[in-house]
Amino acid sequence: MSIQGTILVVDDEVRSQDALRRVLREDFEVLCVGNATDAEKLLEGEIVHAILCD
Repeated sequence: MSIQGTILVVDDEVRSQDALRRVLREDFEVLCVGNATDAEKLLEGEIVHAILCD
């Protein structure tokens, strides 16, 4: 399978980040951060196709 795009997971619960990463990583590049401030910083230098935010 090929990577379909990049997904950013924004969640302060590390277990939730890990669960989503496990489910999505077969088809997507998955980036995880714990808060909106870190998400903004990451988005300054990364192209993201979708954001999953808690």
